[in-house]
Amino acid sequence: MHETEGTGRLLLAKPKSINNLTTEKEMKDVVLRMDDSAFETVLNFIKLCPCVEVVSEYSYEEVRKDVDICIEKAIFELKENGVFRKPSDYTYIMQVINSKKVKDAPFFLTPDMFRLYLKEIGVQPLPGRSTIYDTIQIMDGEYPHWTFNDPKIDEVETLRRNNVARQFLSTIGRLQRGFSDRISDNG
Repeated sequence: MHETEGTGRLLLAKPKSINNLTTEKEMKDVVLRMDDSAFETVLNFIKLCPCVEVVSEYSYEEVRKDVDICIEKAIFELKENGVFRKPSDYTYIMQVINSKKVKDAPFFLTPDMFRLYLKEIGVQPLPGRSTIYDTIQIMDGEYPHWTFNDPKIDEVETLRRNNVARQFLSTIGRLQRGFSDRISDNG
């Protein structure tokens, strides 16, 4: 899929029961994400499949979750404020998100999944794959008591690394509260 910032569509397709031969249990819903330029071609192809119906379509921006927007903004703020100093700092964000400290955030099985997520929410430049893998290898313990077993580490750097996660959590918490406040004010 060719990705262009600000464009893209989601298409929810599901199989149709033909002559009542297919049960609901045998059917699968599929969400396809594609560039706008591919949308008409894919839609025309789906129309050729009598067993498939399009249930709904959305622009990608319409379905972005509040948490995705908050994560993107939090990372941007940390970069602007000089909290992010090294590409490896993204690793601490991934690890703190995976520790379930960010409400409604996704879980990342691999650094590649995290990098793809960052790309999807608009974070640039992306950290290198090996940077995240290597940083995970030197981390021990759980946040907020991470320790690091790399040869260049000292107390100040250990504190800085833990503070990247602390400041991320503080920023994302503030942003999520702002979303909640706007929703309750409008509701």
